[in-house]
Amino acid sequence: MVSSFKLIYGKNGFLEKRINNDMGECVTTYTYNEAGFLTSDHQVGEYTEMGADKPEKVDVKTTYKYTDIDDHGNWTRRETVPANDTEGPIYEERSITYYD
Repeated sequence: MVSSFKLIYGKNGFLEKRINNDMGECVTTYTYNEAGFLTSDHQVGEYTEMGADKPEKVDVKTTYKYTDIDDHGNWTRRETVPANDTEGPIYEERSITYYD
């Protein structure tokens, strides 16, 4: 089986959609805030596991909240909330080194 995907970018240069064709079709749509940070992604579609009788439906939305921004305008801490929220939020931190 051949797997493929298509990326669609908006006029602002940001990724708007990713279309996966891998044992079914799933479309992920991305939204951003005015600062250009990802605020959510929403995956909708279906896929068929090898050996399965019928496809499984997918409808998953993840939201992102930025809690720390550095002096250069880059996020250094964010909270990721999966759609099912069964495990609670996931906290991500990153450290960026700037050189003059």
